[in-house]
Amino acid sequence: MRRVISSHWHLDHIGGNATFAKQGAVIIGHDNTRKRLMTQQPNPLGRATQRAFAAEFWPTITFKDSLSLHFNGEDIDVLHLPSAHTDADSVVFFRKANVLFAEAVFNNTNYTRVDLRGGSLDGMIAAYDKLLPMLDDKVKVVPGRGPIGTKRDLADYREVMITLRERITRLIKDGKTLPEAIAAKPTEDFDARWANGPIRPNQLVEEIYSDLKRTVR
Repeated sequence: MRRVISSHWHLDHIGGNATFAKQGAVIIGHDNTRKRLMTQQPNPLGRATQRAFAAEFWPTITFKDSLSLHFNGEDIDVLHLPSAHTDADSVVFFRKANVLFAEAVFNNTNYTRVDLRGGSLDGMIAAYDKLLPMLDDKVKVVPGRGPIGTKRDLADYREVMITLRERITRLIKDGKTLPEAIAAKPTEDFDARWANGPIRPNQLVEEIYSDLKRTVR
């Protein structure tokens, strides 16, 4: 049996599901991946709405917290990370091979966006806090984008997110507007290493600011 794991509900992660299903694959995903594919997903920041998808794109096996698969002599853990990049993030850990597919929770040399439709910066940091103790120094971390990484790379990105949380929280508490927060360039010293993908620093600051603004006063 062929199995396809949808790591979350964004178009670029589920766009091939119908094709795979027609070829006999079973589509697996988190409960929220299935739910969000069933209806339109307007973007609260005014960017493009993701359309609803036909039933052949939906996972037919779903899970809430975790799922274990065993085949080809490998033990595979599929783990849900709540409210991180999205509300459906599912990373895949191959225990014997010692490989973690970190999906878009970690994009090596690329910033990872915080999708306000269920995602949060605090949830992303909590995801790294959960994953890092599971990993040894020999693990290969397969990112959503970018080159194969290490545990150290994942830990470094965690520190970037913690620092940005502190900096942007301070800007909000100082009464800075979103344009003023963007103009302050809180990511500038990280950009050479991490701003090498489609998520540009201004977009990241906008998403983190908008996320934190919901709770920080």
